[in-house]
Amino acid sequence: MRKMLAFEFKKMIYNKKNICLMIILMIYLFVLFYMSVNLTKNFSTDAINHNNEQIVTLSEQVKIAENDLNNKDLDKATVEFIEKYISDTKDTISILELQNDTININPKEYWLLQSKLYSKMVEAPEGNLQPDEMTNIKIVQNKIAILDKENIEFEENIHDPIRAFPYFEKNVVFISSLIVLLIISLLIGDIMSKDYVDKSLYIYRNIVNKEKKILFSKLVVATIVPYVSFLICISIFFIVNGLVTGFGSFKYPVFYSGQGDHLIYDNMAVFGVKFIFVFLVILYMYSSLSILLGILTKNVMLSTGLLSILIITMDYLSNVPSVKEVLKYLPINYFGVYKILSYDSIIGDRIIIVIGYLLIFCLFLNICNYYLLKNKKAWCF
Repeated sequence: MRKMLAFEFKKMIYNKKNICLMIILMIYLFVLFYMSVNLTKNFSTDAINHNNEQIVTLSEQVKIAENDLNNKDLDKATVEFIEKYISDTKDTISILELQNDTININPKEYWLLQSKLYSKMVEAPEGNLQPDEMTNIKIVQNKIAILDKENIEFEENIHDPIRAFPYFEKNVVFISSLIVLLIISLLIGDIMSKDYVDKSLYIYRNIVNKEKKILFSKLVVATIVPYVSFLICISIFFIVNGLVTGFGSFKYPVFYSGQGDHLIYDNMAVFGVKFIFVFLVILYMYSSLSILLGILTKNVMLSTGLLSILIITMDYLSNVPSVKEVLKYLPINYFGVYKILSYDSIIGDRIIIVIGYLLIFCLFLNICNYYLLKNKKAWCF
C-alpha cells in the first residue's frame, strides 16, 4: 500500500500539466491582488468626486425647496414637510463634506459617517431600495459597528480590503470562482482515466484486494495533493500580502446575508478554520466523482470534459433564480467552497448538515467505484 501511494503521489506531483496549472493559479492570485490594490489607490479620489457631485445636486435641490417656501399658498403640513426636507438635506451635505475632509486622514471616521448616510437612505420616505441593496447596506453597517466596537483598524475601502486577513475572504471567493473550479477539474479529472489510457493500471491487476487499494490510493492522492498545493499557494500569497500591505486583524468580521433578514457573522480566524475543513470535503467529492467518470469512460478527455461541463452547468444554473432553491438538494451543486461558507441557499441552512450530506454522497460514489472496479469490464483496456 505504501509503495502504491508513493507511486501515485509521484505521478501527480511531477506531472508537468499539474505544475503548470499551479503556476497559473499563483499568477492569477497576484494579478487579482494587484487589481485590488489599484482600486484602493483610486478609492479616495473617486469617493471625493462622487461626494462633490452629490453636494452640488443636493445644494441645488435645497435652493429649489427654499424658493418653494416663498409660496404663500402652501398649507402648514406642506411647509413643515419642505422645512424638514431642507434640514435633512443640509445635514446630508454636512456629512458628505466631513467625509471629504477625513477620507485620507481617518478611514474610521469616514466609514462611521458613511453608516449615518446609509441610515438616512433606509429611513428616507422617497427611498426605493431593492432587497439586495438593503441587505448589502445592513452588512456594511454591521461590519462598521463591529470594527468600531472591537477597535479593529479600518480598511481604507471596506468593500475591497487589501490587508492579509481582511483579504482572505476574497481568496476563498477566488477559489470558488469558475476558472479555479475548472483548474481543479483539470488537476484531478484524469486521476483514473489516465491509467486506462497509458495502461499503468495494469501493474495493479494481480494485487490482492486491488479494488480497495486502488480506490484508497487514488482518493488520498486526488484529494490531498490539490488540497496541500492550494493551501501552500494561499499561504505564500498570504505572507507576501501581509509583508506588502500589512496583516490586519484576524478578528476582522465576515458577514453573510444568511436566510431572510438574518445576518450571519464570523471573524476571519473562524472563517479560515471552516474553510480548511469544507475545502477538504469538496475536494474529496471532486476526487470521488472523477474516479467514477474515469472508470466509466476510460478516456482522459471524456472524464475531464464531463467533469468540467458539469461544473459549468451547475455554475450557470446557480444564477437562475427559478431553479436555485431546487439545486440546493443536489450534492454536485456544492463545488464552490464559498457557496457553503456564505450560507448561499444551502440545504438545512447549516454548514454541518451540508458537510454530512456531501460525505454521504461521496460514500455512495465510492461504493459505486468499488463495485465497478470489481467488475471484469473495468479491467478491459
